[in-house]
Amino acid sequence: MSGRKRVTMDDIAAAAGVSNATVSRALNGLPNVTPATRDHVIATARELGYRPDNRAQLAVTRRRRLGTIAVVLPLLDQWFYAKIAAAIEETLGGAGYEVQWYTLARLPGGRDDLFDSVLTLDGIDGVIAVSFPLLPRDEEYALTSGLHIVAVNSNESRLPIVRIDDERAAATAVQHLINLGHTRIGCITALRDDPIGFGQTILKTRGYRDTLAAAGLEVDESLILPGNLTTAGGADAMATMLATSNPPTAVFSIADEMAIGAAHTVRRLGLSVPDDVSIVGFDDHDLAHYFDLTTVRQDVAGLGVAAAEKLKRLMQGESVPTETVLPTQLVLRDTTALARQRHALS
Repeated sequence: MSGRKRVTMDDIAAAAGVSNATVSRALNGLPNVTPATRDHVIATARELGYRPDNRAQLAVTRRRRLGTIAVVLPLLDQWFYAKIAAAIEETLGGAGYEVQWYTLARLPGGRDDLFDSVLTLDGIDGVIAVSFPLLPRDEEYALTSGLHIVAVNSNESRLPIVRIDDERAAATAVQHLINLGHTRIGCITALRDDPIGFGQTILKTRGYRDTLAAAGLEVDESLILPGNLTTAGGADAMATMLATSNPPTAVFSIADEMAIGAAHTVRRLGLSVPDDVSIVGFDDHDLAHYFDLTTVRQDVAGLGVAAAEKLKRLMQGESVPTETVLPTQLVLRDTTALARQRHALS
């Protein structure tokens, strides 16, 4: 018996016709293995006379006892996503989970490649999808395979979700400008061509439009411009608005970076914020206080923490609310003021 070759997981994988990772998951009781596959792997292991290396198995159990989480974001070089990512890493990584990062921009087929490149990978125990709508097949896979997915700020989802009420929050910002007497109000959105369909952009822009319409004010499409979620983009959008024959006296930006850029353009042209143009941002960026920016505050880090905690509970077999909605707050600073009679801007 001493000369008999020890049966390994590689031997079991070859005999059972599955991957090594699947064998490991089946023998260690990890999720994302169908009952039939698990039974087949265990039966094959018994037939081959497999005897686990207790020391190695203990090391694997200690290393992966809590699982591996894939976090998928549209991109990472924007403050909002970086803030959420840091909160998720602190919550899950600090609790012993392995966190793997994916951005849609780096997947070969973008969002369409999420299924093959992330969801069905061996070794992924849970997923947090941030700020993009999941495709029906992605949701269906999660619902039928046992893979836990938590969505953050997605428009619609049959899966557990953590979000704010973007539409209502945007409406609050625009209504503030209306209450100050502004009737010509522009909007700086994210992308002009948006193949992903960012949920926040759609809902915030809808809140802007609906609030103007409810007040009996014109929705001028020439005053709805993309800012590409950058300071430079916000500056360019503001320059375009001010170059029109009938520029706005107030602007709502769906992100603070773009609002800061817009304010820079107003001042560069020799005008005043807020006397000539009032500006409201969104997020309460870390720099918003230092720019005295009126903005809608959302707990960006709190979204990441709430999503991570919800996923942890799901993976531990607990039930969770399908939807968690975090509050927002309009923060009044020095970039908004009462509208005054228009004077020439040139």
